[in-house]
Amino acid sequence: MYSRNAEDASCRAVRAEPGAAVPDFLAVRALCALDELAEALRLRFRVFEPYGVVAEECRRAGAGIDLDEFDRFSLHFGCFDTSHSQRLVGCTRLITPRHQEALDPLLSRISSSTGDATLDRLWQHRPGFRLLLSEAWHGHDFPAALRDGRSQIAELSRVGVCEVYRRRGVGGRLVRVAVDTARATGFHAVLLACGLWHVPFYERLGFHVIPGTGEAPFRSQPSRAMCLYLS
Repeated sequence: MYSRNAEDASCRAVRAEPGAAVPDFLAVRALCALDELAEALRLRFRVFEPYGVVAEECRRAGAGIDLDEFDRFSLHFGCFDTSHSQRLVGCTRLITPRHQEALDPLLSRISSSTGDATLDRLWQHRPGFRLLLSEAWHGHDFPAALRDGRSQIAELSRVGVCEVYRRRGVGGRLVRVAVDTARATGFHAVLLACGLWHVPFYERLGFHVIPGTGEAPFRSQPSRAMCLYLS
């Protein structure tokens, strides 16, 4: 069930042009099935492990999955090539303050399949309302609207696209679907942390660098905190 697709070994971080047209055979949808979520975690590992942002427990497990305590608080999305046996070609997640209880049995089966009990403890750790990017910008001067309304804020995280599908609008489409979902769910803003080289990509999608946060080494990478207000 969890065999690795060699063709996906070319996956790297998202570089798709946000203005590019999305081909008709590419479809973005929420990830709710076990196999789809497991494949997204494998894709994430291949994309982000070279950048040092994957948890040490996942690297030691040797299972090739990227799993952390924010996954059960997230809405997960995938982009599929419907002309290629529904191949997953991109994914992202929207971290929320709300426990997505339906994910627990799926994450449990995925982590248990690795045979490493540390992964069970990793994803079951409760982060509360602490957003992922607060690790890097703790103590910085976030705008009052962000500090005071944390329960109404979601965070975009782990946007990754297979290399052969870059510059075809996949990354931008994933972000738009996640943002539209956040808006429809009642969130007031979406935050993200990204490498300096990705700032223009997100700016074209409507995000802005958060004033006063400056540059921070987020998970070992020089990064900026960005925000898109939804209301």
